[in-house]
Amino acid sequence: MPIARTIPTRQRPPKKIGDVKSSDLA
Repeated sequence: MPIARTIPTRQRPPKKIGDVKSSDLA
């Protein structure tokens, strides 16, 4: 299950995998 699928990259393009996780929690 890719995290990118949970969060739309259109809203905020994550630069690092850690950033994506932080955005999901925030």
